[in-house]
Amino acid sequence: MGNTVQVATPRGEPTTLTVVGVFKAVNILPGPVMSVPDAQARFRWPRAAFGYVAVRDGADSNIVLARAQELLKDNPEIAVQDQSSFVKQREDQVDSFVAFLYMLLGLALIIAVIGIVNTLALSILERTRELGLLRALGMSRPQVRRMIAVESIVISLFGGLLGLLVGAGLGAAVARALSDEFIPVLSIPWQRMLIFLIPTLVAGLLAAIIPAIRAARTDVLQAIAYE
Repeated sequence: MGNTVQVATPRGEPTTLTVVGVFKAVNILPGPVMSVPDAQARFRWPRAAFGYVAVRDGADSNIVLARAQELLKDNPEIAVQDQSSFVKQREDQVDSFVAFLYMLLGLALIIAVIGIVNTLALSILERTRELGLLRALGMSRPQVRRMIAVESIVISLFGGLLGLLVGAGLGAAVARALSDEFIPVLSIPWQRMLIFLIPTLVAGLLAAIIPAIRAARTDVLQAIAYE
């Protein structure tokens, strides 16, 4: 306390402020706090974005909320909320962002199915002679289909595990980098992430349908004489 610090305001003007107090770090006040006149003089927008009302012990917060809403009902620019509605609004924003991520996940699954189909189709084309030899040695068509399905599942499983590990690592890195600004707690939902492997396996099975049918229909004589 008593020291002076150089602060660059949003206007780009360096200013010197004096430390008059130090408070414990809390989520609602993540950074330095200055007086209202200093803030109005040094920020682009002189009006505050948020205003907090402290309710005395024993007071009814619902009555205070209703009174504040009545006083500000003619001002459409100001919304009055209590803590629960404020938290609910932030949760809805996070849920919307998570829903957007789920949409991206679904799109990624579609792209993955197309990629696996192309990979298996190319693999079957390159292994035409091998498939013909296996069929000549007694492998049945259902066994060929199962073999291609297992290959597709293995590809999708390894891809899903790699994606989970890389995604968890990048997410943890971002959370730690923003721990002082936006994300104070790091939580990795391992159970939900493991559940996401189920759609990955289903995508692998779906991707194996066309290549498996094509491999099972391979003509033995033409495949042996291939190349």
